[in-house]
Amino acid sequence: MEIMSTYQRPLLLVGLIFLWTLRGGESTVCVVGHRCILPCTFLPGRDTLIHWMQMPNKNITHSYYDNKDQLGSQIPSFQSRTSLFQDQISRGNASLLLMWVKVEDQGQYMCYSSTDIDNSENFIELKVEALIRNVNIKQVNDTITCSSERIYPEPELSWSTNPPSPMRDPPKPEVQLMEDGLYKISSTIVKNSTALSYSCTVSAGRNKRKTTLFKARPVTVSAHETTIFCPQLNTAVADLTWKFNQAEIILNRTVGADDLVSDSWKHHVKNVSQSGDLTLQHVSSPQEGTYTCDLSNGEETYVTITALTVSKSLAEKQTGQVGIIVGIIVGVIVAAVAAGAVICYCKKNRAKDQPQQMESSRENGKPDALEMRDRSSSDEREQMLNPAT
Repeated sequence: MEIMSTYQRPLLLVGLIFLWTLRGGESTVCVVGHRCILPCTFLPGRDTLIHWMQMPNKNITHSYYDNKDQLGSQIPSFQSRTSLFQDQISRGNASLLLMWVKVEDQGQYMCYSSTDIDNSENFIELKVEALIRNVNIKQVNDTITCSSERIYPEPELSWSTNPPSPMRDPPKPEVQLMEDGLYKISSTIVKNSTALSYSCTVSAGRNKRKTTLFKARPVTVSAHETTIFCPQLNTAVADLTWKFNQAEIILNRTVGADDLVSDSWKHHVKNVSQSGDLTLQHVSSPQEGTYTCDLSNGEETYVTITALTVSKSLAEKQTGQVGIIVGIIVGVIVAAVAAGAVICYCKKNRAKDQPQQMESSRENGKPDALEMRDRSSSDEREQMLNPAT
């Protein structure tokens, strides 16, 4: 009896695992907006029939029989989003390909298959997640806000500083459910004088992403050219973004591609170093504001926000140069107007004096130009009429 018991235990365990797999222990995780495969196999034979159903109401997700798809009973929410691997059905593969996964797709599914020699039911649990793509940090005066959106399942948010320091009663993060079933989360804290960096971590299920904001010294520009620095990192960086006033894109850089500078900044961007440092040229008062360097890889983002101001001496110099240019333009315009006025005045006087000159010529017995022209024409006519004279 003792020997039989020793053999029976592993057999019982294998049987339980087999039943657990068939009856609902298997699960798969699908990403919102992507494609996903729900696996199912059966013993191949003739007269194959396959039904995929969403539980517990057994709503038809996809059907196959008579050697073709039968979608007349398919529920509308899955229309044009499901397919089977037609070339593998004869080999016992009834897996379902689901396109453009939605939050509402999650739940339990049953794969029912039937042939002339066997029929079976396989259950699978579909779990949904939406990846955390970005964790954004913005700074306004003495407050720092961390936010992220389009996340599933419901996310969590936490703060940390370097060096570690207590925070002034950080409020509970605000979590909101969006219209498409995804979540967004945000939290705001007050800066302290000892922290050199602030890290915000957002997590949801298996996903986690962190963004770190580094403390940066303000920059005062006293020349027409200056360089703003990014964090100095010992890790590979995939993407770089520079922003003006935390909203306007200056440039983007991705691995294997050239820097993409926005049209409005091409005149000012002179160079971007390999580490991301930004060199600006033709700097003047309109370029005053905050400059955000955003470096990121697959898991973390590193941010610096630098305040840039133009020195008083440079601003006055630029104002003086603008004044000189405006003065020159105004002087040219005034000179042109004056010259035009003189020309008009002369023309007007000449036209006014011409009748007086004609009248004076008549009084002195001298023919004017008009009379001389008329006489010349009259003499030519007489010569033509009397050639012999």
